[in-house]
Amino acid sequence: MSKPVTQRFIEKSCGVCNTTFRKNPKYSRQQWSEAKFCSRPCQYKGKDMSNFVPPLRGKKNPACAGPRHPFWKGGVTLENDKIRRSFAYKEWRRQVFERDSYTCQGCGQRGGTLNADHIKPFAVFTELRFEVSNGRTLCVPCHRKTWTYGDAKRTRQLIDTLAEGKTVEQYLATILNQKETP
Repeated sequence: MSKPVTQRFIEKSCGVCNTTFRKNPKYSRQQWSEAKFCSRPCQYKGKDMSNFVPPLRGKKNPACAGPRHPFWKGGVTLENDKIRRSFAYKEWRRQVFERDSYTCQGCGQRGGTLNADHIKPFAVFTELRFEVSNGRTLCVPCHRKTWTYGDAKRTRQLIDTLAEGKTVEQYLATILNQKETP
C-alpha cells in the first residue's frame, strides 16, 4: 500500500490587506519566496494604473503592427493575395470540392490534402476565376503534374501567346512540341 500524500501548505500574510493566504507546494520556492500579495487586486492596489497594458492573449500587439512591424512594406498587399483570401474565392473552392465530392479528378483519391485547381490559369483568365466549371479537385501529387503548377515562366509565355492572337490550344501544342524535341 502506498502512503497517503500529505499536502504541506505554507502560509503567508498579504502585504496590502494582511489576509493570510496559502501556497500550494507544486510551485517553486523562488516563486513562493517572491509572493507578497494574496491576489492581483491587492498587487495593483494603490499603484498608478493609467499606463497599465493588459495581457493581449491572442490579439495583435499594437506596438508592433502596421508601420512599426519589421516586415512592413508600405501597406501593399498583392492583388493576387487579396483575391485568394476573399470570401468569393473560398466559396469557389468549397463549391468545386463539393461538386467533385472531395475526390481527386486525377487519381480518384478521396479526402486528404486536396487543391482546387483552375483549369485555365488564374493569372491569365481573370473572368473565369470564380467559375466553378473552370475548377477541378486535385490531390497535391496530381496538381504538381499539371502544366501550370508553380511555373511563372509558362504563365508569362501563355500571356504573350494570347497577346499575339493565338489560342490556348496552339500554345499547348508548342509546349508539347518543345518537350518532344531533344
